[in-house]
Amino acid sequence: MTIETVIVFGATGMQGRQQPRELLKHGYKVRVVSRKLELLDGPEFEGTEKVLADYDDPASIAAAMKGVDAVFYQAQSMGDVDRCNRQTETVRKAAEQEGVELIIVNSSMWAPDEPCGQYNFDGVLSMEETMRAGPIPVIVFRPTLFMSNLHGDWVKDNLRKGLYRYCHKPDLASDWICLEDVAQFMVAALKKPELAGRKIGIGGPDRLTTLDVVDLIGDAMGKKLRFEHVTPRQFGEEFWDLWGNITGLSHEAFVDGFDSFYTMNNEDPRKPFQADVKAALALFPDVKLTSMREWAARQDWS
Repeated sequence: MTIETVIVFGATGMQGRQQPRELLKHGYKVRVVSRKLELLDGPEFEGTEKVLADYDDPASIAAAMKGVDAVFYQAQSMGDVDRCNRQTETVRKAAEQEGVELIIVNSSMWAPDEPCGQYNFDGVLSMEETMRAGPIPVIVFRPTLFMSNLHGDWVKDNLRKGLYRYCHKPDLASDWICLEDVAQFMVAALKKPELAGRKIGIGGPDRLTTLDVVDLIGDAMGKKLRFEHVTPRQFGEEFWDLWGNITGLSHEAFVDGFDSFYTMNNEDPRKPFQADVKAALALFPDVKLTSMREWAARQDWS
């Protein structure tokens, strides 16, 4: 299997933006896709081939896939499982039609190996299985949670006021990972087709409690932060005000989903925010992980 050209779906989103640069650094030809070409004008897309395509237009997805050897995929609408699965199936079928050799999936989070009854996690599992249902080899990465979440306005606005406000328990231990390192794992997997069929948990180099993170971000900002724990349900209500009307879910379903998702992250013995990082690095020894302290020092917290 020789991989030369890689197409990145979701390249304009928070998670996908790091992947074209990492691919180019390793000498791959990179094609990026959006239904709005103006979203591909940023410097992170310099050196890439930019293609207009829409998940609701399967012919455009197939056309975008012509001449491609491998696919990088992260789902676009995890709030609506049915829509996500339709999009995923469209990409898979187009890849089959165009003779793609390998698919690398970023599942965006942990997922159970069997349905667990939590809508978001079961939705991720369903998306993975939809992609794996065809004949093309698929490698799945299940990241823990992203350092870049801390740079979201819903967190950063409070950080400027000296407040870290989140629904993680103070003692919740998590393996935060930066998106640059997710991209490293995905690019490294292009040279490991023998791992097809694997679902690989990935995280950062340090297992940190919520209070550890508060201290590290405070150090990067040069000030002492105060931690305020909010309940998952309260967090869901606040996110509804930000994003709820674009998910396609009812208010009740959206907030219930947030509540059950973060309650499970806080309480479930399977520890969705932790990964066997040592095992992942054994598979990909060239990946060099970034610590929370290193990542935080590079960010603009103003």
